[in-house]
Amino acid sequence: MTLELEILNQKYFNKYKKQLKVDIESSFATLKNKSQSVEDFKFYLANSAVHSSNIEGNTVSFDTYLKSSEFNLHLKTKEIKEIEDLIAAYQFARENDLTLDNLLKAHQMLTQSILIKKERGKIRKVKVGVRSEGRLIYLAIEPELIKQELEKLFSDIALLLKTKLTTTEIFYYAAYIHLVFVNIHPFVDGNGRTTRLIEKWFLAKMLGENAWCITSEKNYWDNRPTYYKNLQIGVNYYEVNYEKSVPFLLMLPNSLVKMG
Repeated sequence: MTLELEILNQKYFNKYKKQLKVDIESSFATLKNKSQSVEDFKFYLANSAVHSSNIEGNTVSFDTYLKSSEFNLHLKTKEIKEIEDLIAAYQFARENDLTLDNLLKAHQMLTQSILIKKERGKIRKVKVGVRSEGRLIYLAIEPELIKQELEKLFSDIALLLKTKLTTTEIFYYAAYIHLVFVNIHPFVDGNGRTTRLIEKWFLAKMLGENAWCITSEKNYWDNRPTYYKNLQIGVNYYEVNYEKSVPFLLMLPNSLVKMG
């Protein structure tokens, strides 16, 4: 089946499928059929938020966060607040459709402690780049072109949400959405946290509630040198080479390996 996609691309799917070392269909079926309580969902959303925050430099470990919550330690540090804001955004995503408007609302929630009010949930108006050890390694698209690229991406997402796909295809597109969104880099800050949330949001809308229990953020955190390396497939938005995207796309299914 050929999909009329504007910014995502199905051309790398066969290469992806050939290199897969995880049986996505059976691995996710095990998770999908597992009964999850309200407390389980709280645990997994916290797991997602802590590890996604850790990738961005937050130093609170998952154990520390759980102890803080369980024993009401009220450690209202900025880092704890960052995690709580991100949990709130994940909870919002669980309860709402994956649209551009809702994505902006989620960004507004998760950046309460990160950005000044006028930049929360707003497309950036300045040029930004990604730096590593002080060196510019990626230059994002100009601010005046962000909206049109986001609209293309969310048009594709809307099409995919209406399309019957295999679980393997859904994982492929979820990771591809992650990659495209982070390359657009639409915000002054919070892009990484947001793109990992969108990836999970898409999985849950396509596969059901138990997709929120996939520990993808922890997998990226545990393998962060590889995560950073695989994200770098171009020096700027116009020179991103999606021919090199497969190693990144293959990381998401690895989140299923230690689950079940």
